[in-house]
Formats: sequence, C-alpha cells, structure tokens
Amino acid sequence: MAEIKQGTELESEIRTLGNLELFLYSASVQIPHRIHYDLDYAREEGHRDILVHGPFQAVCMVQQALGGLGDDWRATKVSFRNLSPVLVDAPFECASSLIEVSEDGEEARVEIISRSLDGQTVFTTGELVVRRGA
Repeated sequence: MAEIKQGTELESEIRTLGNLELFLYSASVQIPHRIHYDLDYAREEGHRDILVHGPFQAVCMVQQALGGLGDDWRATKVSFRNLSPVLVDAPFECASSLIEVSEDGEEARVEIISRSLDGQTVFTTGELVVRRGA
C-alpha cells in the first residue's frame, strides 16, 4: 500500500492486451466497432493493427491506481482523454500519482496515465477521485 500524501507516485504497471481481451471487452460493453477485432478493416481505416478501446485503457489505468492505493480505496469519479491509439499485443505502461489529498486523508485526486514503455508517447491521460471505504 502506498503512502497517502500529495505527490506520491504509485507503482506503475505494464499491460499488454491481446485479441481475446479485446473481444471479451467489446462483448461485455457492447462496442462492436471493427477496428477492435478486424485487422483488415483497421488497416483500411489507416491503422497498423487492431486498436485497444480507449475506455479499456482507462479501466487498466484505474485498476493500476486502485491496486497501488490498496483494497480500502474506491473510485468515485473517473475522467479520461485518449490522445493516441494503443495497438493490440503492444505493451504499455499505466502510471499514477496523487495530486491532492483531503485533510482527513479519506479522499484523494489521482492523475492517471497510459504511455509507451519508453515514455515518449502518451496514449491516455485522466483523473481519478478516490475515497477510502466508499
């Protein structure tokens, strides 16, 4: 569990999402867009490969942050913005840091990000509000 204070960086996590994960995510949230499962179509649309869903990246980022905070924290609000696509089977890093902690230490704002392993490309940025025991 991380120390809960402003500026704390939580342990990052490397994720790689394959065709099966993308298929299951598409089915569970009913996003049937072909760029998430059909390579030929994705290429016709100008992409090198099948794309990871933007919201799926956000799920990974939230999971990483909550995992770093510990079991007694819950997300109460999430916002994110996709900046660049993540390709299927391409590893990416999810990272987060505490940007504000309430005086009582029971609520915090967390910056969340997904980026390339070399840190040169930011795929998604966002913010997470968490509450202890919410």
